[in-house]
Amino acid sequence: MIDDRLDYDAFCSALAMKYILKREYGIDLRLTYVSTIPDYFLTILSEFIDPLSIEVGKSPTEIDFSKHDLVLYLDSAELLKPARFELYKLPEGMHTVNIDHHVASNSLFAGYNIVRETPATCALLYELFAELDIDIDKTVAALLLLGLLDDTQLFSISDVRTVDLKIASHLLGICDCLLFDFVRKLTWNISPEVALIRKIAYKNLVIDIDDRVAYTHISLKDLNDFHVDPEFQSTVSISDEIKVFDGIDLAFTIKEKSMGEGVYTVSIRSRNPDYDASEIASHVGGGGHTMAAGGQMRGVESIETAIENILGLIDKYRKDHNLV
Repeated sequence: MIDDRLDYDAFCSALAMKYILKREYGIDLRLTYVSTIPDYFLTILSEFIDPLSIEVGKSPTEIDFSKHDLVLYLDSAELLKPARFELYKLPEGMHTVNIDHHVASNSLFAGYNIVRETPATCALLYELFAELDIDIDKTVAALLLLGLLDDTQLFSISDVRTVDLKIASHLLGICDCLLFDFVRKLTWNISPEVALIRKIAYKNLVIDIDDRVAYTHISLKDLNDFHVDPEFQSTVSISDEIKVFDGIDLAFTIKEKSMGEGVYTVSIRSRNPDYDASEIASHVGGGGHTMAAGGQMRGVESIETAIENILGLIDKYRKDHNLV
């Protein structure tokens, strides 16, 4: 199952695993995604694998799990994350496997857990395939490389290891491609909707040099005013874009998810190694990397309150870690 993040690491690790299980063992893995997949994202994925193999708009609450022997979770730190549905429950005795790289926040929820400190689940799969002597062909190499490059923000995050550069080099060799070919796929595919979301984000941007934080918000009203579908999913992270301002330690973005229900997502980015974004995100039921994390708030009365809550968590983090 793939949750409602539009995330290359989540998608590509699932697609690579589906491909390998079919090729090596004749197992046809069923992939489900809770939302719709934008055309621009499908265009990239369709170069390597049939995107129609993913069931879209599928709530896990609708799945008859009695027809399956195993549920495999990839790139998910918690049991409910792939669904975000309160009614989501697995049948008693269902076998589960959890393959993930979010060591700090993974709750080891499955019957069998493979959780390692790698910067991407695609890097973890590369290691697992090597340990099992599973051949990585061009299709698998391309998928793993896309996930690795995207989740490491083109190797710009602090979690990147020397071995990850070697992994990328090996995968590039298998693909017989230039690194530029993959960078272009990841960065030169901006849709008009993304441009409008950026416009909203910069309209609402606050850069507080005194408090060393930058933040913005995207409300459903904003999306409606700019004629952007609230369900539109983007691989572009606004928080990554606003973290670049000199003189700040952290950046975050608040996005309204449901009108009148008080549900907001938050993405947090650190540009100072003293600030662990995943620890801050853990207080809103989230997690992630040291310098890139996210979570979700429920029952919050307004976007302004959501912003105040995150600012309060940042202030508490500073006090707890003697950063004031």
